Amino acid sequence: MPILDRYLPYDELVQTLERLESEFPAGIFREIVTLGVSPEGRKILGLHVWPQGKKRSQPTLWVDANMHASELIGTNVVLAQIQRLAERLTTADTRTTFATRNYIFVPRISPDGAERYFTEGLFNRSVPRDRRSPEELGTHWRRENLVQKEVRNLPGYPLFQNPNRLGVMRKKSPSGAWTLDAEYPQLIRRRHVTDKGPFYDVFPEGTIANFNGVDIPTPTCRNNDEIDLNRNFPILWKADRKGEKGGPFPLSEPESRAVVEYSTQFSEIYFWLNYHTYGGVFIRPPEHEPDSSLPRLDASVYELLDKDLEKISGYPAVSGFAEFLYQPGVPLPGTLSDWAYYALGAYSYVCELWDLPAKMGHTERPFIKRYTLWSPEDWRRLYKFDRDQNHSILYGHPWISYEHPQLGPVEISELPQVFGIQNPPAAMISTVVKPQLAIFEHLVSIAPQPSAQVKILRGNEGISKLNVEICNEGFLPTYISVQRNKIAGEQNAILQVLKCENAELLQNDCVSFQDLNGYVAMNDGWLDFPIKG
Repeated sequence: MPILDRYLPYDELVQTLERLESEFPAGIFREIVTLGVSPEGRKILGLHVWPQGKKRSQPTLWVDANMHASELIGTNVVLAQIQRLAERLTTADTRTTFATRNYIFVPRISPDGAERYFTEGLFNRSVPRDRRSPEELGTHWRRENLVQKEVRNLPGYPLFQNPNRLGVMRKKSPSGAWTLDAEYPQLIRRRHVTDKGPFYDVFPEGTIANFNGVDIPTPTCRNNDEIDLNRNFPILWKADRKGEKGGPFPLSEPESRAVVEYSTQFSEIYFWLNYHTYGGVFIRPPEHEPDSSLPRLDASVYELLDKDLEKISGYPAVSGFAEFLYQPGVPLPGTLSDWAYYALGAYSYVCELWDLPAKMGHTERPFIKRYTLWSPEDWRRLYKFDRDQNHSILYGHPWISYEHPQLGPVEISELPQVFGIQNPPAAMISTVVKPQLAIFEHLVSIAPQPSAQVKILRGNEGISKLNVEICNEGFLPTYISVQRNKIAGEQNAILQVLKCENAELLQNDCVSFQDLNGYVAMNDGWLDFPIKG
């Protein structure tokens, strides 16, 4: 089946997941599981695959997406990886390797938030709810449809069939931060010091709640975003419901709580990949301190994976602390990737899909600089990209004059940044997804792989000696990470001979041995150091 070339509303997602589950070969145990249920009654679904049965404990790979409501292409990636796994478990020469791991796929963590954008264009960071009182919210934007929009028949974009979808408003202002580009008048972009005007303030379409007749709230589309799910996890959580939007307490939200409650049942998770958009970068722990704080083995694994992920995908792989803090020295609190590493001991990355900054010519480092300080020329490149490759979804909508009851004369249009900025155009979905299939296979390959080798040594007079050799053929050690040992403590493995017939047991029937190292090289500044290799 080819890679899906459209974005999926919830019902289509469920149907697609069911179809993919049915494509696994006979004998492969798999189950569509419900991690939790959203406040609007949608199931948070996952596909759990135990190739050799539920009773077979194996290294487990976790992949999820769409925690932020409008970051849709991650869902497509996870579904394509499910499809790839089914193919690999069907093919004889790859079945053995892929059958010695278990898998958990969660294609959409925030079904309510994604669905509200699909149906009405309601932009939310994560979820479309706000439990704060009017007093807590103060003066803020109440998003609502004020004018009907032009119906556009764009295959793969059902939103544009709804004339009541939400848009944006612009109002002329000498102090406005936005202007119309002189070269491309349809392009409304950030104001530059050389611009002559006219200038505009840009607001979400709607009215001002708790308006006192004087104060116009900040023109942000996040007024009823009480929660950012990726600030709601119990690692470095911060009590900041207004800024970071981490919720009233860690795991206060059913979506984040469902992820934690399900995943903590499986101590074998060795890797966690959390898909977001946009940027074209892999971001890993630590968020709050430099790599020198990591155990040497764990840092070595991350350093090696950084290189591999960039080579395979073309996306740089960076430390969150070194290259992805919005404010230098101020860590992001309560993130899922930090929780996966520090609470579970699994190696974890965020992947920001869709390398739009690079397409606009931005190659700055630290990576976070690629998102900021765009010049007029950068905005023009975005406009031409939208015009030539994105059906003019961003800048091709008319502006409609409207007499606003609170602001006076305004113009209303759309800037549906979800399609073209936060996610690639539908025609480009497959080019973004394909490298992630190779990433998936690489993450399968790094798992611990304990095995038992049985050797029979023939002796004289028909007497033979049987040796059982226990080894780890995998890249990662069987304990996965030093951080895992810090959490759970070092644990020995036990091998016991339960029955011995027509033979003599030459050693004890019960042998205890320590976890087994993998072949990962310890990067301590030496080349092929034999003891630590």
